Amino acid sequence: MELTDRQREILARAHRAEIVRLRGLKPALSPQKPAAAFVQSEPSRRGECVEVSTLLLTGAECPFACSMCDLWKHTLDTPTKPGDLILQIDQGLAQLPATPWVKLYNASNFFDPKAVPDADRATIGKQVARFERVIVENHPRLLSKDRVLPFRDALSDKLEIAMGLETIHPFAMHVLNKQMSLSDFEKSTRWLKIEGIDVRAFVLLQPPGVSADEAIDSLVETVAFAQQAGVRHVSLIPTRRGNPWLDRLIDDGLYELPEAAALEISVRTCLDRFSDLVVVADTWDWSAIRGQCASCSDVRRNRMERVNLGQCWLPLEEEVACRCTDAMS
Repeated sequence: MELTDRQREILARAHRAEIVRLRGLKPALSPQKPAAAFVQSEPSRRGECVEVSTLLLTGAECPFACSMCDLWKHTLDTPTKPGDLILQIDQGLAQLPATPWVKLYNASNFFDPKAVPDADRATIGKQVARFERVIVENHPRLLSKDRVLPFRDALSDKLEIAMGLETIHPFAMHVLNKQMSLSDFEKSTRWLKIEGIDVRAFVLLQPPGVSADEAIDSLVETVAFAQQAGVRHVSLIPTRRGNPWLDRLIDDGLYELPEAAALEISVRTCLDRFSDLVVVADTWDWSAIRGQCASCSDVRRNRMERVNLGQCWLPLEEEVACRCTDAMS
């Protein structure tokens, strides 16, 4: 396809050296304490919700430097030391009440031996074997049957792997520097399904390289691809500030962040169209999303959280004295 001048400028910057060059220092993190441990509710399927023990673990950084990702801030510059994650999980679970499901998110890849030492994975399987569902995150290209299947077999019930699909927009895929093809994602998902492992996908609303005018349609097409590949759960994430490379793009007028109304329309559309999928919107740092104000932000966030759990669109709970919601109320 023929690129515009703006696209050429974006693409010229979208390489690992530039993405890493613009990073600042990481905060000091303890390798033996989880970054966070909390319980959250999420829909298990339409009409049913479940409590999930969520542990944000600290370990080695992901080897991929994606242009939109800020998870590198929550990782170490060195490989995870054997035993450290076991300590983190023990501490995290000790803080929480019993729940049916658990998430082990390490801001990296659970099946990368630099992030999760191979010697520890069997022990971790025993630590979380009591849960009905164990959810971990991983890049589609770093799934090894020699690591995935033994961990699955160590669990009492279901393993689910969360993978970043992000977008199927061809230009944006180059800009993200994700180093993954759609075929990589599709093949990984189908293999996991054959092995009895569920998949959830992260999908970005309006990633760099996608204009506001095409953002919603592009997101819906990406969710359709995820459904066809066999994904069970899709999390819709509005692209946010936080990666210095992306922030520079915004400051230079080459990209704009999505608005709250676009996320609301996307969620409503996907819930209507993909009835066999769990579809949720990520509400983290909700107030930072463009297109809302102090009068409507909390009301809209509360509505979105109820929509996530109920898996059906709902009106606003109360009227708000602003015009922000005209696009989607």
